[in-house]
Formats: sequence, structure tokens, C-alpha cells
Amino acid sequence: MLIELNQIIEFEESNVAKTDLLSNLTFVITGTLSKPRDYFKDLIEQNGGKVSSSVSKNTNYLLAGAEAGSKL
Repeated sequence: MLIELNQIIEFEESNVAKTDLLSNLTFVITGTLSKPRDYFKDLIEQNGGKVSSSVSKNTNYLLAGAEAGSKL
């Protein structure tokens, strides 16, 4: 997943057209990230994914930054 996310970030920075690469995938973002949380949320949504505020049976990926919590 990290490799896929790095590819998406490269798309964002080079202004390549958005895709549906993350279509039907749900993400939860937690912890301290290298960029603002909204940056990653927008990136996921612009590529067809959804962002949820909590982990559930529908969560496909957890994007965990530093200090993500004791449950990881």
C-alpha cells in the first residue's frame, strides 16, 4: 500500500489527471503525518477513495503516521 500511495502522491505533485485507482476503497487516517491530514484526505478522494473517521469492517487501509496510538 505504501508504494501505491507514493505513486498517487507523485501524480498529485506532477498535476497528472486524477484516476479511480482507489475506487471502492475506504481509508482511515491517524497519527502525525508529513503533510496536513486534509492533503491526504483530498488525495484519496480525488482518486476515487473514501476516508472514514474510524476503523470498521469496511476499512481497507489504515494510513498511520507517527504517534498513531497504542493499538497499532
